[in-house]
Amino acid sequence: MSDSASATVARPPAQVVSFYDRFARFYELWGSVVDGRARRRIVELCAVRDGDTVLDVATGTGAVLLPLARRTPNGRTIGVDLAEGMLVKARARAAGVPGVELLTASALQLPLPDDSVDVATSAYMLDILPLEELRAAVRELARVLRPGGRLVVCNVTPGERRRHRLPELLYASPLPLTSNCRGIRALPLLEEAGLTGVRREYSAQLLMPSEIVLARAA
Repeated sequence: MSDSASATVARPPAQVVSFYDRFARFYELWGSVVDGRARRRIVELCAVRDGDTVLDVATGTGAVLLPLARRTPNGRTIGVDLAEGMLVKARARAAGVPGVELLTASALQLPLPDDSVDVATSAYMLDILPLEELRAAVRELARVLRPGGRLVVCNVTPGERRRHRLPELLYASPLPLTSNCRGIRALPLLEEAGLTGVRREYSAQLLMPSEIVLARAA
């Protein structure tokens, strides 16, 4: 693992999507153990108001999407993902929640017009992308945000304490447990994309270091 977003990813994107397809049945259990605290903080920082249009990219099984949707029953909450196994779980969990739309789509080509979203978020997606795709995904998130819209992203980041550096060893191993989740720092990339008011929080759960970065569209 590296503290640079330019670190080479271990696996090609198609292999990563296949991994999450297979992992969908265990994802919520894993997430509650290693990053439940970070996901709850994402929801807080999104500060969704009823009537907002909300986008959750790489929505997975809907762990962030559903709490956001319940805060805007008269708005739209759109979740996109490439892993069909994840979307199957998300659709089952979203049954009966108003305003939820779940789409098979890439973070690199979001199926939304410019300036159409009040709040955009993504949890643990940026850290699995190669650098060129990472930058493209951030630009897409910025593109769909309305002026003044809020963006909250969360990703694995380099450990700031010695005991938080275990994921670095996992990433360097041949085990598929971490997919492509290497530690990155997203703040410079959000600023590069023209977002403003960027600020960062650090969090660790079960020794997994995460950062949550909040920004606004200009």
